[in-house]
Amino acid sequence: MQQCPDNRQLNQLTLLRMVIERDPISDETTELAGRLRLAIGRLARQMRQHADSMLSLGQHSALSIIERFGPITLSEVAERERVSRPAVTRIIANLELKGLVERQTDATDRRVHLVSATRRGVDALEEQRYQRLSYLAEQLRQLDAHHLAVLVAAVEVLDLVAEQSDPSPLTSNRRP
Repeated sequence: MQQCPDNRQLNQLTLLRMVIERDPISDETTELAGRLRLAIGRLARQMRQHADSMLSLGQHSALSIIERFGPITLSEVAERERVSRPAVTRIIANLELKGLVERQTDATDRRVHLVSATRRGVDALEEQRYQRLSYLAEQLRQLDAHHLAVLVAAVEVLDLVAEQSDPSPLTSNRRP
């Protein structure tokens, strides 16, 4: 079980209060934002490293978009990924070679090609998600009850931050 020293815990509570009370941007708020970014990045990297993957980060991300929103055009994948169309074309070609996605012609516009995840692609994503979640759950099991309660509250706050800072329509499904 891990425990923080009292001074560090008080400092963290002070930083959290400043953010919650909506004080103007301060050095402490900026420091908190930097620490949060680093912690999230490290944790995401550790989860990726503990998942056996046949996919690059870009391939995994594109396949996740395709699974969630597909069938979808390559242009829509590029928009959602915020990368160029040629970059997505290369990624999709590699996913297609691995049998993880398939292209089909749009029934309403024969000039448009749609891409969707194959059963093998969905299975690959599910396996990676399981491995990442298993790793994270194991890390959380090592925390004491106090730290777990703090984390539950923090996740609620992070969800609020994510929702208010993502005004783009990219979170909605393309097709009914």
